[in-house]
Amino acid sequence: MADDEEFDFDAFEKEIENWAKGASHEAHCAFASQCAARVLPNIGGAPRPVALTGFSFDVIVIRAMFTSAVAGTLPTADVKAAAADSTAISTNSVAFAAAFPAANAGNSAFSAADAASSAASSASSAARSATDAASSAAYSDAVSTSSAARSAVSSARSAAELLNQSAPKVLLEKPLWLNVTWPDAIANNWKTLRHEWSTDPAMAFWIDWYEGLLKGRTPDWDLWYDIVLIDDEHWKAGPEAVAREIERIKKELRAKRAEKFEDHVRSMVPRSKVLAPQADRLANLIEEALNLYHREISNCTADSIEPLEKLPNILRQIRFQLTSDAPEGKRVKELALLVHAMVDTIDQLNRRLERASALPTDQRSPSPSRIAKVVTHPLFNTVLGAVLATGLTTFAGAAGDDINKEFIDQTEDGLCLTDFPKDPAPVKTPAETSDIPPEAFTRV
Repeated sequence: MADDEEFDFDAFEKEIENWAKGASHEAHCAFASQCAARVLPNIGGAPRPVALTGFSFDVIVIRAMFTSAVAGTLPTADVKAAAADSTAISTNSVAFAAAFPAANAGNSAFSAADAASSAASSASSAARSATDAASSAAYSDAVSTSSAARSAVSSARSAAELLNQSAPKVLLEKPLWLNVTWPDAIANNWKTLRHEWSTDPAMAFWIDWYEGLLKGRTPDWDLWYDIVLIDDEHWKAGPEAVAREIERIKKELRAKRAEKFEDHVRSMVPRSKVLAPQADRLANLIEEALNLYHREISNCTADSIEPLEKLPNILRQIRFQLTSDAPEGKRVKELALLVHAMVDTIDQLNRRLERASALPTDQRSPSPSRIAKVVTHPLFNTVLGAVLATGLTTFAGAAGDDINKEFIDQTEDGLCLTDFPKDPAPVKTPAETSDIPPEAFTRV
């Protein structure tokens, strides 16, 4: 399709509907959710319905596509019931969308999300989500409407092809635009929407969620599942109520996951005088390696190794708890939380390096020679070895053995920077001052 060629939306919708007739309900949900998510940024800068305060309308749109994604991977009875609630709210909110002009990128983005919320019910809903997304993309680019629409169409077709061969979960763990370049107009709209959301701490989780979609970060499916099951009354109450529930769920999940580290942590306590300095040295070593990276490659940390930046703070809190005078039972609980945070962070590092190493060469920057200069430096190699050998073996024990220890071999590929725009500084919720669980900072 040439840039000046008018796109046939009706033919495209028919094409997708024919595909969807042979696909599962789960595939419908995953497909429609991704189509809608690609154009979510187009609600940025648009007037919100006056009947809804703050970002309540945005949360309605988010809930529709978020629930559809989970329904595509975990189609339990509870999730299906939550999807029905989401569909009802979304459908009832169509009238609110009149705040957007009829022919507008924001209105089409809302329509795509509305279709996603009911995608499991019919092939036509899945097809409509793709068509509305393409329409929203076209409206978003005043310079080249067909070019933006073509990107949305190409991503939708690639998603359908992938779903012909793989489970919906595979699609949902890929970068949102798959093999297609993110249209400039939609990327700019995301900057606008992100700025809007950053003014409200209740939207912090959703900023991180969307940027994870863009980059193909593996979702925390347990967390997503529990979020979908948040009571309808909280969703109706608005972003602040939902944010409180998300923080409660995250805290409960952290505590549950930390339990498996308690036996090993209990064995660490008698060796506190030896282990505390080790934690401090490892934290210093990681910071030195990151300084080397920033000097030699970029002031901006690549998404693939960004989790490294979290580890020094976690390790210093481990050191603090090891030397604390708190009762042993309390220290064990808090150390288990911190060790879990460390293992989870290293697991994220592993996953991101794996993803980055699979990127096409033309999507990598800076030059391989500059990357090699850091990768072959003894300090950087020592850091990666220390993170695994000391961090996992000494502080996590056998419970950390399920982390893939082969990611050192992928580091040279993983240090690349993708063509995604540089992320602004992350937005913190009121309860957070770092990525470590707040309950781990209890001091005596």
